[in-house]
Amino acid sequence: TLKQIIHADWIFTALAGVVQLATGLIMVWLVRYPILSGWVFVSLILFVVAMACWIPAAMLQYRMLAAVTHALVHGLSASREYGRHFFIWASLGIPAFFSMLGIFYLMVFRPSF
Repeated sequence: TLKQIIHADWIFTALAGVVQLATGLIMVWLVRYPILSGWVFVSLILFVVAMACWIPAAMLQYRMLAAVTHALVHGLSASREYGRHFFIWASLGIPAFFSMLGIFYLMVFRPSF
């Protein structure tokens, strides 16, 4: 159900975000990279962008669930509100995805700039 998907998203995405940030910072500390230098700093900015997109998207899922539940209870079709929330939710996923892809690239290739 949609409710289970929302819970799974919170569990897996939130947990992954915390683990990625923590392990990334530990690895940077272990190899003594300055945290505000080049690719490390850009990776942190991209992580903030991804989380800034994910948190509102996760909140929109609850609004979408409420809209669908209301429609089902009252025998209605999905509302325009649901469609608007879905569009915003999907739009937030695009920069979040590319931010995480950028972090992966930076971690693998560690460009100097």
